[in-house]
Amino acid sequence: MLAYYGSLAARYGGKLTGRYKNAIYLIVDDEHHYAKMDDAIATEPFILCAKPHHKIVAGFPLDSLAIDIKSHKYYYDLEAKDVCSSVDEGSRLFFKEALGLAYKK
Repeated sequence: MLAYYGSLAARYGGKLTGRYKNAIYLIVDDEHHYAKMDDAIATEPFILCAKPHHKIVAGFPLDSLAIDIKSHKYYYDLEAKDVCSSVDEGSRLFFKEALGLAYKK
């Protein structure tokens, strides 16, 4: 993954802007199932670069290619960075709405 996405970024000047699009599918029972895939559960945009950070975490290889748009620092070099708060809020809202519909009387 590092080689593929790193070379893809290199092909386009060394940096690409991206974001992770997420999807949720909830099956409550045979009659109630709900899906969501939109910006409410996507991450904030980030830069995908060609040169990986020296830190590589097993299971999350692309994180070593991710750079914060505002600071232009690798995410691994930031003091603290919450990249999931929008995803978390969107996920909570999805489950609240889906379960409210599933159990509406």
